[in-house]
Amino acid sequence: MSKVDILNWLYAVNRIIPFDTEQQLKSSVVVYIGYLEEYFGNSKRQIIMNNKLDKLIVEQLKLDNKSTSEKLQVIEDELENVQKLCERLEFLQVQYQEKYDEENFKEWYNKCVGIIDDKLILTCQSSTEFGFDFDYRKSKFRCEVSVDGGGYYWGIKCLSQRICKNVQGKLKDIVLNSKYGFHNNEENAPEWVVSDYASESDIVERFVTLTSIIIQQPEVILCQ
Repeated sequence: MSKVDILNWLYAVNRIIPFDTEQQLKSSVVVYIGYLEEYFGNSKRQIIMNNKLDKLIVEQLKLDNKSTSEKLQVIEDELENVQKLCERLEFLQVQYQEKYDEENFKEWYNKCVGIIDDKLILTCQSSTEFGFDFDYRKSKFRCEVSVDGGGYYWGIKCLSQRICKNVQGKLKDIVLNSKYGFHNNEENAPEWVVSDYASESDIVERFVTLTSIIIQQPEVILCQ
């Protein structure tokens, strides 16, 4: 008996069980049906939808009057077309995502410029990055926001060729021990002092707050 047969049998059983005299049994059957639907990943609604979809495909591809070999050939051709379509959709998705990110960063840059200290000049290293460089205890760093495969992120990275762990550790503690609830992504590369992902709605606030923490440190020298 297939999973569809099992579910159909249970649906039929559930319909004939009287609720007024067999409440516990009916409740148990309903619970079991729900479990099997989740386990099989195939609810009654999905079965009906799949059947309708199969019928639509047969009609659209005009498979009814074709031989089995012809049906297979038509389906193989359509699968190839679908694969090409998916490739083009993925290509367009990447393009539109890049454009969307660029529009976001332009908006976020303007917002940050309007909020932060006039003495601080934000620079852009790409169309999806902006930030500022600063010196701290004879090491050079960059505070920035950008984007990668994981999403939008804020962070401070070391620009000096020689990474001083003690200096980085001190700077990291300043950020993480602040009252603003910053967290560090432990998967960061060694040059990152502190960094983490943030949502679109939070990224500006995170960067502005991080900037405020940095420029208030007496040992920080902004690079113009």
